[in-house]
Amino acid sequence: MPATPAEIAATTLAYLQRHPGERARLQPLLDLLATAPEPTSRATLPAHVTCSGVVVDRDLRVLHIHHRATGLVLCPGGHGEPADGSLLATAVREVAEEVGIPPRALCLTPELLDAPVDIDVNEIDANPDKGEGAHRHYDFRFVFYLADSELSPVSLQGAEVTGAEWRPLAETSSPELRAKLLAADLTGRPEPMNASAVVHNGRGEYLLHLRDNYPHIWAPGEWSLLGGGREPQDTTIEATLRRELAEEAPGLHLCAVEPLTVEWTTDRHGLAVPIQIFTAHWNGHPDDTDLREGVLVHWFHPDDLHRIHLRDSTRHLLQEHAATRPPAPRTRPDARPAFDPLDRARAEGIERTSSSVLLTDPNGRVLLLRRAPGALQAGLWEPPGGGTEPGEDLVAAGLRELDEEAGIAHVRVTAYLGFEDYTNSRGARTRAFVIAAHLDHPREVRLSPEHDQHRWVLPSDLPEPIAAHEADLIRRHTAPPPALPGHRPLPAYLPTIPAAPMWGSVFFTTQDGKAVLLRATDPAKGLQWAGGDVEFTDPSPLHTAVRECFEETGILLPPDPDRLPLLATVFEQPWSGWPAKVGFAFHGGTLTPEQLAGIRLDPAEHTEVVLLTRDELATRTDPRRTQLTLAVLDAVRTGVPAYVVR
Repeated sequence: MPATPAEIAATTLAYLQRHPGERARLQPLLDLLATAPEPTSRATLPAHVTCSGVVVDRDLRVLHIHHRATGLVLCPGGHGEPADGSLLATAVREVAEEVGIPPRALCLTPELLDAPVDIDVNEIDANPDKGEGAHRHYDFRFVFYLADSELSPVSLQGAEVTGAEWRPLAETSSPELRAKLLAADLTGRPEPMNASAVVHNGRGEYLLHLRDNYPHIWAPGEWSLLGGGREPQDTTIEATLRRELAEEAPGLHLCAVEPLTVEWTTDRHGLAVPIQIFTAHWNGHPDDTDLREGVLVHWFHPDDLHRIHLRDSTRHLLQEHAATRPPAPRTRPDARPAFDPLDRARAEGIERTSSSVLLTDPNGRVLLLRRAPGALQAGLWEPPGGGTEPGEDLVAAGLRELDEEAGIAHVRVTAYLGFEDYTNSRGARTRAFVIAAHLDHPREVRLSPEHDQHRWVLPSDLPEPIAAHEADLIRRHTAPPPALPGHRPLPAYLPTIPAAPMWGSVFFTTQDGKAVLLRATDPAKGLQWAGGDVEFTDPSPLHTAVRECFEETGILLPPDPDRLPLLATVFEQPWSGWPAKVGFAFHGGTLTPEQLAGIRLDPAEHTEVVLLTRDELATRTDPRRTQLTLAVLDAVRTGVPAYVVR
């Protein structure tokens, strides 16, 4: 059905907000729209609405036609038809009919979007041959760019058009249109008009959005990427994406988004639409997105995309993206992390939670920010951090705050350091979590308005004022190892003792007593536990175990010996080129089937989770691993830590 009087009035009022000086000229149009039921019908007299298409090429030339009936040189246009669903649709159809340019060869301009550049008022002489008396046209003029730089010759509609020509903007036939085109800063070059996000979770799955099944919207009832169209207030195409996500799914908080490609599709008018595709990582539950538009969101593995109503272009895009990433094991799309400190805080009556990042650089310095004047506790030095938002885990919250407050992203999370409970200035019970992260290479700090200075400081040189508990945490986390005993100076003593690397590991069991093992991506490494070698930034092997467990399984644990009791101390004799090593195995507890399904493996290190009984260990693992795993299983059963030499 054609555009309604209310829709045309809304378009007119939006136009008048940009051109308030034309109010008196267009007031009769508003009066018409208040009384005429079919303002686009040529039978509506003494005035009705028409539409024109202003086609601009790469050289900023405007397409004009020679109109047979009037002899005028003007842009393609005409009357609406019953099948036109909007004013824009009328303009698109008229261009196709009069000069043969199909809708897919045109696209909207980023400068004007789908708003008319001009509303012209034309006095039309009487035409006795058509039985029409003198009347008035209110012509809505829409601007289009050519989607391709090369365009086939125009195909004229001989009944109404005798010729066509391309004129520079400055020679546009209509003076009013010419002035507005010159003022619009047109470029003639298409730019992305929509933005969408390929959101992946590290488990090989992609987040898709089921759209409403309304016939007037684009892609009704289809699964699609989250995102939407550009609006006048969007300063960049990334701003378009973030605004659309905030409107559609305010619980979906993406830290960093990266441009992936520009895809082309067609909109409901048949116009070509360039879409900027971004990629982003998010590992939340679909329910946490707080969906406000559409039906639902869901995680899908590329192997399942053929089962849903999804455009071929989107399916191919996701399959191509998946092909560039390491293979990931299939997991339950609704699985949640095995350990959630935020859930525990809520269960304990905590009203507000925050997450801070203790970020160290290669020189062992810690990043601190100073609160800006006018802020609460202005002048206080603190690590980057802030309140958690719905749908975030504490790691995602801390990394988002680090990015927002210091402009630093893509750091290596090394440990969960615990929390501090207090009552804030508004009387709310608050739990402040802290995670540790490391920066492998120097990075520029870009402060937000919340802070006015930053410093990279050594623990021995902390600035004042700083909260006592944060100063204590920094000193404990970055404390150097104690000096070695001996009568000789350290440089002379060290060469006389063996160098023994250390490792830390977390061992899990199932509810029926099986060992939880991870199959290494490297076949030579066989079945392993979550763990790895102690790094220089790790305060202790327990912190190593916690960091490695999170990196390899997605299970976040506190570096608390009461929660993670020691199961075994291991002395490994030199073998296969390795020097002697000392290892510490800690008990991560018993995992439920739901928690096992929630494990997120790092495909660069492991391919699957393997559950083995004591009897199966001897046949499925190498003798060294069997010896150690059996000793640890005994320690789980008896509560007595094992000492293993192998």
